[in-house]
Amino acid sequence: MTRALHMRREGVDLYFLSNRFLDAWPGTFYPPHEDEGSWPECAKPLVFQLDGIRFIRVYFAHETAIVHAHEPLHHYLVPAAFAGDPLKKVVTTVATNHPVDTVLPLRQVRASLEHLGVVQDLAQYAELPARIGPDVDSATPDSLSFLSMVYDQADAVDFLCEGQRDFYTTFEGTEFAPHYRRLAVSGFAARSAHKHVVGAALSPTAGWRWPPDAAVSSPAA
Repeated sequence: MTRALHMRREGVDLYFLSNRFLDAWPGTFYPPHEDEGSWPECAKPLVFQLDGIRFIRVYFAHETAIVHAHEPLHHYLVPAAFAGDPLKKVVTTVATNHPVDTVLPLRQVRASLEHLGVVQDLAQYAELPARIGPDVDSATPDSLSFLSMVYDQADAVDFLCEGQRDFYTTFEGTEFAPHYRRLAVSGFAARSAHKHVVGAALSPTAGWRWPPDAAVSSPAA
């Protein structure tokens, strides 16, 4: 069972979700890398996505809201979960440059989305295995690029600065660039360029606001 805890501070409503998974590792939020796979609670990042999505769906179902999430690796389900909701828009902030060739088990992602009532063609996000040699040139149907999903389905992709955006979406001038251009994620990055913003995604100068005539204080979840 998951509890939603509510507090109001300086006019802002804050909500905290709590259960045996989400309460684990309170000092670091995420399980240490060396512990991954050792305890059921290591599924905390996935549980947080599932419970967070359900919470928004239940308590903000009829509200126009911007769902602003940080770190695509930890919220790749969120854009897909709200893709069919005309009242919700998802802004993703890329705060840490996780390796762009990181892949997830496709079956796990499909099962998670189906648990949320979302059915999508995930084959389009199939990706080359990480750190492959030049003799491998085809994607494996079992590996899915979380970043391709987010680029494709988020309403805006927020970067911390122009330099980070330009580097992370092209890797131009690096030894990794030839391999990057072979990855499916490079195509999704290019095709989503019109959704890329820099800085605080909800600021007046960020170049993105929803609804278009909304004030900066638009409701956010």
